[in-house]
Amino acid sequence: MNTMKAFFPGSFDPVHNGHLDVARQALLVFDVVIFGVAAHNNKSSKLSAEVRAELIEKAVSEVGLARVSAVTFDGLTTAAAKWNDANAIIKGVRNATDLADEQAQAAINQTQAPEVPTLLIPAVGEFGLMSSRYVRQVHELGGDLSGLVPGCVISHLND
Repeated sequence: MNTMKAFFPGSFDPVHNGHLDVARQALLVFDVVIFGVAAHNNKSSKLSAEVRAELIEKAVSEVGLARVSAVTFDGLTTAAAKWNDANAIIKGVRNATDLADEQAQAAINQTQAPEVPTLLIPAVGEFGLMSSRYVRQVHELGGDLSGLVPGCVISHLND
């Protein structure tokens, strides 16, 4: 039987419970989810790509998400998805602004790799509007991250 793999690209700076929820939803359809941590993106990352991937590996273990891993990549998302033998690219969508951005990216992805569709997964429930930027801001201002990120992320940020 062919293993169905989803490639979940992003900056994940840091990974938070919303990201983990999107991965959890993807596991209902796919056998494997691979977080693709973008080494270079148009955001200024606080953590290196390697540290972000390591935190994802720790986080998925901490919350009991089997069949999930993380890799770093540099370059086109579609090339990284194909290199990781992904059947699809998945992206979480929080709101209408995300939807418009992700639809545009999906259209570009299709020009580069029509055989690897981009599937949009709605971020729902308590993590539906969460973002890494807000997590960083709460941390910088001394707030409580316990409901936003796994314990391993809190530990890393507090070191």
